[in-house]
Amino acid sequence: MRLHSSSLHSSLRDPVLGSIGFLNEVMSRYPEAISFAPGAPHPDTFEDIDTERYVDRFIDYLVQTGRSPEQARRLLLEYGPSRGIINGIVADALRRDHGIDAPENTLVMTVGAQEAMLLVLRALFRSAEGVLAVANPCFVGIIGAARLLDIDVIPVDETDAGIDLDGLERTCRSSRENG
Repeated sequence: MRLHSSSLHSSLRDPVLGSIGFLNEVMSRYPEAISFAPGAPHPDTFEDIDTERYVDRFIDYLVQTGRSPEQARRLLLEYGPSRGIINGIVADALRRDHGIDAPENTLVMTVGAQEAMLLVLRALFRSAEGVLAVANPCFVGIIGAARLLDIDVIPVDETDAGIDLDGLERTCRSSRENG
C-alpha cells in the first residue's frame, strides 16, 4: 500500500513549508553570500571557535552541579531532559544580565526558533478558533508553524516605529466580528 500525500495534513503540501529549505539551499550554492533570510550564522563565524574548550567547560559545570565525569560526558551524547540541560545556566544569565528571575524549571530550551514558535503556538492556541496576527512581512517559519497547527494567520502592516497598533486593533476587531 502506498501512502498518498492527499491523505496527509494539508499543511504538508503548502509551499511555505519548503521556504526555509530553499533558503538554506541557496546559501549552500553561494557560500560567499551573506544571507540573513534563513536566520543561520555565516560559517566563517565558526572558524575560530574552540569547541573542545567549550565542551570541556560544560562538562566541568555538570560535574560541579553534582554529576560524575562519566555521567556528564554521557549526558552530552544521549537524549537529555526534554526541557534542556542548560536551564540553570540560562536562568543565571537572565538574572545576572537582565534582572529577570526565571526559575530554571520554567525554562524550555529548543534547538532553534522554529521549534520554540511551534511549542508556543501549541500552548497558546487550544483550538483552531484563534487567529494569529503577524507583522507583515514576517518570518516565514511562523506561518509554517501556524499552518501545521491549523491556526489562521492574518498580517498586520508595520510602520517606521514598528507594528501598526491601530491596524492591529482593526484587524483583531474584524477577526472577532467575522469569526
